[in-house]
Amino acid sequence: MCALQVIAAVRQTSEAMNSRWISSLAFVAAVSLLTGPRCWAGHTPTAEQGAVLEQWLREHPGHRRATLEDCRCLPDVESLRRQQRDHWGVAPDYHPYLVVGDLNSDAEADLAVVVVDPLGEWMFLIFNGPLEVGATPSFVDTGLDFERKGLFYGPPRPEPYRLVVGPFESHGALVLPKGTTYEIKWAEY
Repeated sequence: MCALQVIAAVRQTSEAMNSRWISSLAFVAAVSLLTGPRCWAGHTPTAEQGAVLEQWLREHPGHRRATLEDCRCLPDVESLRRQQRDHWGVAPDYHPYLVVGDLNSDAEADLAVVVVDPLGEWMFLIFNGPLEVGATPSFVDTGLDFERKGLFYGPPRPEPYRLVVGPFESHGALVLPKGTTYEIKWAEY
C-alpha cells in the first residue's frame, strides 16, 4: 500500500474510530510517507475522481473524454499495456488521456485528463486533489494537439515525478506545478 492509499484509508475510517485507532493509523501513514512506495501513477480513476470528471462533463455539454480512437495510437498503447521495454514497466491500465497521481507533490491524488470539445478541439484539464464533486480544474489548456500523443507519469523518471505530455517514445513537455496551477515546459534540444 502506498502513502496516498494509507492517507485515504485514514481519512475514510477516522470518523468511525476512536482517537487511539486514529493515532495508530496516523502513525502508519507517516511511516508510509517516509519509507513506503510512492503512488506514482494510475490510469483508472477512483469513484470520486470519476464523479468529479462526470460532473464537469455534465456542466460542459458536448464535451467528452478523449478516446483511443481520437489518439490513433493503439499499437503504442497496446505495447505499454502488454510488454516491458528496457527499464519501463508494464502499465496494464494505461490510457493516453488519463493519469491519476500526485502531480504537484502535496500527497494528494490529482487527476489529469484530456477531453474533446463540441468542435472537436482538444482540452487538457488537471484537477488537484483531494477531489470532491463540483471541483473545478486547476489547469486548462486548449492549445495542444493530442493526436498520437499521451500523458506519461512515474518511474523510471527521477522523483519528484512530473507529468509529461507528448508523442510516444519522446521527451515531450513537462507539466510543472506552479502555485495552485501548472505550466508546460517544452524540452529544449
